[in-house]
Amino acid sequence: WNFVDLSSQLLVVSIVLAKWITPRGDYESIHILYATCSILMMVKLLEYFRGFESFAKLVGVLIQNAKDMVEFLVVLLVLIFFFAIAFMMLYNFPFDVEARRLKARASSSGDDGGTDDDGTGYESIGDSLMTTFLMVLGEFDADTFQSTISPNFTLWLFIAFNMAVVLVCLNAVIALLGDSYSSVMERSEAVYCRETAELIVEYLDTMPVSSRIEVERDSAWVHVLDPWSKHEGDEDSTDESQTTENSAAVHELKQSHLALESKVDKLTAILERIESKLSAK
Repeated sequence: WNFVDLSSQLLVVSIVLAKWITPRGDYESIHILYATCSILMMVKLLEYFRGFESFAKLVGVLIQNAKDMVEFLVVLLVLIFFFAIAFMMLYNFPFDVEARRLKARASSSGDDGGTDDDGTGYESIGDSLMTTFLMVLGEFDADTFQSTISPNFTLWLFIAFNMAVVLVCLNAVIALLGDSYSSVMERSEAVYCRETAELIVEYLDTMPVSSRIEVERDSAWVHVLDPWSKHEGDEDSTDESQTTENSAAVHELKQSHLALESKVDKLTAILERIESKLSAK
């Protein structure tokens, strides 16, 4: 069994046991298992889509995209991590007189939600990472820049982050995914055959050994019918090539026959000399 099958079934057993073991009212772990099992079942359902030709191509594209995006995701995570640290350093500092004046100026704009010490989203490294990630998705509050140690530098850092991630990286990943899609579509038939074969192998793994051996014995030979209509246009060229090959084969046979005749003549002469010597004795 593959990882998804084994994990989903183990989670079902774990949920049943957790309902008996977990105290009443404490259902957090059970619902976490529910959510995890649901995601695994979704992955398993997508695997069965590989048996259909149109869905197999789409699944192949998604798998290829996931493989091609590994390096991109590493670079993106590095950018988000260090920009998150930079923003956290600008937001978290000892409040002196000037900082309090900046905070009061931001409060006078009428939006107190983004200037509260507990509401900037950069209080810890975890909060900073989440806020910076949401910034990639377009969710940010520019008014909170006034509560940093240097609002102007924070603004330029925000612009640099958007230039590096939104304009450069996201456009690069669009081009990368386009190349992945094109490469999969160029070999779509091979992708469909591969995905179907993998699905068949997974199905055979769930069968008993005796049944699998019987199926392998019955399908040891594969007969492929190739319509003659596909080769009607190549009939003349095929006949000419076959005639040339036959002529070469006949010439080779004649040369072999002549060589054998010469060897037989030599052997006959040797035998005659041996017989003459034996008769003389």
